[in-house]
Amino acid sequence: MSISLGSLAIAANTNTRFQTPNDGCKAILIGNESGLTVTITMESGGVQKTLYPSTVDWFAIKRGYTGNVKITPTALLNNTSSWPSSSLCFDAIGIDDPEDGSAYPLQLNRNTNIGNTVSTTGGTASSIRNDTSGPLLNLIEATPTDAASSTVNIDTSGNVTIKGDNAGTLTTLLQLVAGASPAVKIAAAAIIAEVLGGLKVDGNLNVLGTGSITGVLSLFAGMAVSGGATTLDGGLVSTDSSGTLQLSKANTAFNGSISGSTNIYTPVWGTSLKVMVIAFNNYNSANAISFTLPTTMSRGWIFVGNQGGGAVTSTFKNGGSAVNVRLVTTLGGAAAGATTTASNMFQDSIASIISTVDTWTMTATGGATSSAIVCVGV
Repeated sequence: MSISLGSLAIAANTNTRFQTPNDGCKAILIGNESGLTVTITMESGGVQKTLYPSTVDWFAIKRGYTGNVKITPTALLNNTSSWPSSSLCFDAIGIDDPEDGSAYPLQLNRNTNIGNTVSTTGGTASSIRNDTSGPLLNLIEATPTDAASSTVNIDTSGNVTIKGDNAGTLTTLLQLVAGASPAVKIAAAAIIAEVLGGLKVDGNLNVLGTGSITGVLSLFAGMAVSGGATTLDGGLVSTDSSGTLQLSKANTAFNGSISGSTNIYTPVWGTSLKVMVIAFNNYNSANAISFTLPTTMSRGWIFVGNQGGGAVTSTFKNGGSAVNVRLVTTLGGAAAGATTTASNMFQDSIASIISTVDTWTMTATGGATSSAIVCVGV
């Protein structure tokens, strides 16, 4: 069976030896828990190999082996002091054990075996710490062999630059700028910075170029956009650099059976404001129009222009039934105006909506019209 033979402390350039069984075993397993590079010689056994730092290797027992393991440690790495220990561990593998040497050598993973020189002044062997240097001194730097400059650079003042390397071509991915004008810069001009989770802006969000938002953006202060147009909702809401707001919601069109067309727009339709514009373009038709509102309207005003004839009427309905509105018969001025209640609205009239409506209709025209009807409500 396999047995543990113990451990042995080692030091650089100090040769030593360890005694093991020379029969009844088929191999000695030796683990190197140090940063030293060790030459292992199985005395008179015809086996000599290098045991590298943080590895376990298989040393076969052959005829003539005396049981004496000769150990020659050498400090080839420049950070040997950062290892958690400096010792060798020995195990004897029994003849009947199924284990064999094909699985070796094995790497021992240790969190401080990072290579190159790392100053741990004021810290520990498992951290990188620099508390005594002046400002703007380089802390971490990396330059690949195919690049002319650094891909990673971090200094003691908090300046950070990270660049992506593609066959020697470097692209800035992240910059943290310290000093009198601190800044955070994400991605070069041609790179898209992707936020995989949510984005929360507690201050002002300034978009200086072209911005595109396909998810939900929550702003708790304000948003300033300068230098060009702003487009929202897939292009349906936009502004230009002159302060013009354009709402481009799709319209519903009715073609006249005789000529022209009628386009009905509902660019604003929320709980606190609803706007409907009905535009006649040389419209003349023997057919009636019926348009279902996006949602019901309960209060509002409607201004009716030329509807294509004095006998032509438009009507609001709810659930298929005509709904009365309050028609203005006399405009108020120095005295109160006068109204009458009716469902039919003739051309060139003004009326207030006083109950819930869900549909607007208009009868056949008596001639062509290029006028409009405007309705505003809630």
